[in-house]
Amino acid sequence: MIRQSWGRPAIPGAPTALVFLLARPWPDVLLQHALELEAEQEGDIVQGDFQDTYHHLSYKSIMGKLWAATFCEQAQFVVKTDDDM
Repeated sequence: MIRQSWGRPAIPGAPTALVFLLARPWPDVLLQHALELEAEQEGDIVQGDFQDTYHHLSYKSIMGKLWAATFCEQAQFVVKTDDDM
């Protein structure tokens, strides 16, 4: 499981969160179902309602900022990275 290689952010005295930003793997409904199950189990997947393609990376960035503004309004810092950096 990739979460084991990522670890969990730990800053002493500060609450932190790690979430995975995804979009829909359309037209793969089996993968979408698997993602829904994983999201329910892990609670760390934020999924947008658009196709997950290279051309939609900016959508994913905006979605992450909106999520952070909604659920982490007390955050002083928000960091977004990509798995292929």
